[in-house]
Amino acid sequence: MIPLRVKSRKEELLNIINPQFLVLKPSLLGGFAECKEWIQLAQEKKIGWWITSALESNLGLCHIAKWVSGLDNENFQGLGTGRLYTNNIPAPIYLKSGFLKYDPDPVWLEVNEFIKDWLNPEDSIKIMTSGSTGKPQKFMVKKKHMLNSALSTADCFGLKEGDSALLCLPVEFIAGKMMIVRSLVIGLDLTIVSPASDPLSEIDGLFDFAALVPLQLRRCLENGTVKKVRKIIVGGGRIEPDLEELTQNINTSVFETYGLTETLTHVAFRAVNGSRRVDYFTALKDVQFSSDDRGCLIIHAAYINPDPVLTNDLVELINEKQFRWLGRADNLINTGGIKIIPEKVEEKLSGKLESGRYFIGSRRDKVLGEKIILVIEGPAYTITSKSWKKLERFEIPKEVIFLKEFKLTESGKIRRLETLKLINDSSQRWENSEHD
Repeated sequence: MIPLRVKSRKEELLNIINPQFLVLKPSLLGGFAECKEWIQLAQEKKIGWWITSALESNLGLCHIAKWVSGLDNENFQGLGTGRLYTNNIPAPIYLKSGFLKYDPDPVWLEVNEFIKDWLNPEDSIKIMTSGSTGKPQKFMVKKKHMLNSALSTADCFGLKEGDSALLCLPVEFIAGKMMIVRSLVIGLDLTIVSPASDPLSEIDGLFDFAALVPLQLRRCLENGTVKKVRKIIVGGGRIEPDLEELTQNINTSVFETYGLTETLTHVAFRAVNGSRRVDYFTALKDVQFSSDDRGCLIIHAAYINPDPVLTNDLVELINEKQFRWLGRADNLINTGGIKIIPEKVEEKLSGKLESGRYFIGSRRDKVLGEKIILVIEGPAYTITSKSWKKLERFEIPKEVIFLKEFKLTESGKIRRLETLKLINDSSQRWENSEHD
């Protein structure tokens, strides 16, 4: 069949052999038009036919499947889904309940645009910060640095060619882009879905690796879908103590990561469950740390950024490879001359409040300069002195404010400054409760 291009020759072959079925592979027979002619001849002679996509990549399979779906044939087709290749380029197709499905989600437009940018001859690519600590900004990074970051992740978490991975983060930001780069560089079998609070709920199958934000991890734990992933890294926000406790009775290995857009995602990690659980971060290979006179972390990772990266993260530096994260310098509160790290107070309050998201902030005070306040999301309730049991005297909030809804980043991180601005809007506040 392969060398036959003239219709009369095709018809002559079918008359001689009189087969029961034709197996048609577009890439061998000359494309969709040639296959269509074979189908027309087969139908005229009451010969069955089916399409095969054997040895096609994800992209080839995707185009063949979309073409076949428009043909008038309700029989099963030989659309290869055996995942023969371990370094496939992602495509908007997936298996569900034995059927090959096409995902029309707009996320694929972003994925395809990024892959085109990644494969073009330019040595740099434009990325955007998440805006979690300020206004989102765009800047250029070297593709070789992104490649180095992907290889470093593979080395740290034992990823290898053929491992299955899940991308469920926004592709417009660095965390989503780096999952695509890892799949292309390492050879991961990547499944892509739109970001959702529980991205695993509508997916069949198991994954070796996934990157989530804390909100997604919480929902996956609540719904029991976390068991679909063997190894999870969590970034884009802090893993709160209560969330960390929820990971202790699962088989999935969970790691909290530390990094910035400028470091092309994580440069350090810590195990939050299992026998390797620790309360400090350890640097990836070829990464070192130091601190400035404020006690803020400085990252030295020439393989992904030739310049030291100065942060606003207050740390307890253990050595050049390890640190404990304390909080953000820009959140620091000076109350009566005593400097308070809000995040440390929040950690002490974990499990002591009834419900709702919360954070420690401050308001101007004539006597103290700044007074500590506790801001809680949700209806007001009474808070007793038991809640302050772990707090030092100067850490106890002078006021508790209940807001109807917090301002959040896309990853679910609280936008503290924007949320604090809501305090003066009575329509955004619940009537405050009393507290001891």
